[in-house]
Amino acid sequence: MDDAPSLPFRRLAGIAPLPLRFAFLSFLALIAPFCALHAQAPERPLTIHEVITLPEPPAGTGDAGIPVTVRALLTYYEPGHRMAFLQDATGVIYLHVVSATDVSVGDLVEVRGFVDPGLKGRSIRGATFDKNPELRRIGRGKFPEPIPCESIEKLREHQTPAWSSLNIAVRAVTLEGDRARLDCQGGGGVPIYIAGIASHARLPAHLLDMSVKVHGVTAWTTISETPLILQQQFLVPDIRHVIIPPQEMERLFTVEETLNTELRWLPDRVGSGMRYRIRDGGVTWVKPGEGFFMQQGTVPAWVSCTLPELPAIYQYVDCAGIASSYQGTGVLENAVWKPAQAQGIDITPEVIFPSIMREDLMHGRYVVLDGEVVEHYYGPTEDLTILAVGGETVLCHLSSAISERTQRQIIKGSRVQVNGAWINRPGPAFNTEGTQGAFHLLMRSPEDLTIIAAPPFWDMRRVLYMLAGVVAVMLLALAWLITLRRRVKEQAETIRETVAKQAVEEERVRIARDWHDTFEQHFAGLTMLLDGASSTLPANTPMWKVIKQATRMADRSRSEARQAIWDLRSSGLNSHDSFCSELEESLRLIWPKDASAQLSFTCQGDTANLTRSTALHLLRIAIEAVTNALKHSGSNRILVHCQCEGERLRVSIRDEGCGVAASQLQNASAHGHFGVLGMRERALRIDGLFEVLSPPPGHPVGTLITVSIPLSQHGK
Repeated sequence: MDDAPSLPFRRLAGIAPLPLRFAFLSFLALIAPFCALHAQAPERPLTIHEVITLPEPPAGTGDAGIPVTVRALLTYYEPGHRMAFLQDATGVIYLHVVSATDVSVGDLVEVRGFVDPGLKGRSIRGATFDKNPELRRIGRGKFPEPIPCESIEKLREHQTPAWSSLNIAVRAVTLEGDRARLDCQGGGGVPIYIAGIASHARLPAHLLDMSVKVHGVTAWTTISETPLILQQQFLVPDIRHVIIPPQEMERLFTVEETLNTELRWLPDRVGSGMRYRIRDGGVTWVKPGEGFFMQQGTVPAWVSCTLPELPAIYQYVDCAGIASSYQGTGVLENAVWKPAQAQGIDITPEVIFPSIMREDLMHGRYVVLDGEVVEHYYGPTEDLTILAVGGETVLCHLSSAISERTQRQIIKGSRVQVNGAWINRPGPAFNTEGTQGAFHLLMRSPEDLTIIAAPPFWDMRRVLYMLAGVVAVMLLALAWLITLRRRVKEQAETIRETVAKQAVEEERVRIARDWHDTFEQHFAGLTMLLDGASSTLPANTPMWKVIKQATRMADRSRSEARQAIWDLRSSGLNSHDSFCSELEESLRLIWPKDASAQLSFTCQGDTANLTRSTALHLLRIAIEAVTNALKHSGSNRILVHCQCEGERLRVSIRDEGCGVAASQLQNASAHGHFGVLGMRERALRIDGLFEVLSPPPGHPVGTLITVSIPLSQHGK
């Protein structure tokens, strides 16, 4: 029962689907090494000797390894080549590292990993072979006293990776990948590598033909797996661990002296590969790991130097190296330096102008210039300030390692003064690829750039903003003026219409008052006279009938006069429900009862929404046309038809009488007949179309009078 799985695991095995069980077991297999590392590692760190002497793991444990924790000095660290070594007072052990972490050579570190048998003794690896052990930096440590090895033979004897020193005479310096390889006299096939040499510019070629002491560790690397062949190497962490004895340094300076002014011509005169010495030069710019500009008076030279320590700015130095030149500029290659014994000529920056910017002798010179900031960028490796100087573009460079970004605010458009080394062509000091047509200035510190004047307030951006604002205001003002003009025009039109309406109303009232005082009174008196005359005659006699007919006509005329007066005083409002019904009623009232002709009236469509003014004009036209037909046509039937046709109202009056000649219509007004002319004028007042056709289309005799108006203009 003790070996039975726990209840949760039994439930998982019993009810969980197979994919879920497989995923869970895979997860346990992945985290098991980490759990073992943290759960089984001893509480106190072990010494390296204790790690090396640990008993072998029990059989059947596979490649799990023994979890350990070690605190020691990191004497070598090169993740790119999977090389790292730990050393304490008890021994040295190899670390299997596959990727870089935040530690470096000389750090005191704590390592948590697993013990591995290794090829040349035990090592410490990560939870798996493709992972690092855990490395945590504790602080900087002190390198132990190196084990001296006077020769490669002595190195072969102890074959230990402990921190050692080796005296060698360098016969060749080459670049292999990111390492410098030193081949020495009597090396016996054991290469010596210096780590951290990323390019030919950093290759320590000055070590050639020198006797030096190197500090490092012995390592073994696989050069063949079948069969297994290991090669012994001596690994130096960096150039700082190559020691040049004082006597060797002095030997390099026991050569012929020259000046910067002669340096560029020497290779052509005496051949290449000759070493020379230059005294009392002032350092104007330093490129760490590669060299510096040295200037004598106004003549500069580039000193290619890969010593771990380079001189400071403004320091006066003596240099020794191989005379060379590059595009007309003096160069001292594979050089070494030492402080000068005497003070050289004071070096002051030379003012440079656009007219001399391209001259050969200006390259590398310490200069000062004024310019306007075009742009300023903060890059990952350097700060770049672009200046406009007299129509030329100058790129000012400052290493981001020494820039003070939090304190510098370089605003576009500022006027600045800048000091530094002038670059007008490519060279070993600076690569100008991709910046053709521009000049470069290599600054040494943030103090090399001084702001003379802040940018003017009225720069191009603000001017454009101001112009945009002025244009916007002008557009708004123009829009406001257009709107105001339209509103004034509308208001003036409203006032004009109001005045016109008021004048019309006053005229209507005046006409209504005059009609009331004249026509209505006359019709009233006529009606009374006719009533009196009819009362004196016997009833139903012909004369009595005529007088009664006249009385009705007078009453109708009086009613129409009253209606006209009411319409004039009521602003033309329609009091009838339908124009057709009013037209029919009016025609029936004026039709004589003893007339021999027959009146026929038809209507189609809705005419209730006509304005009163339009209805009165149409009514007068129809009454005039029917009256004329009744008097003059001699027709037995008069047909009146009112019809709404789409957007137009059409009224037609047709008879079957004798008709009328065109000449009679033209000369009617000349003989005192104004009926047709009045009808035409009324039609024009209401934008109507008036026509007189005799005979009508499709009929041999008679006359057709039509008037049509647009309903959209005369509807309420």
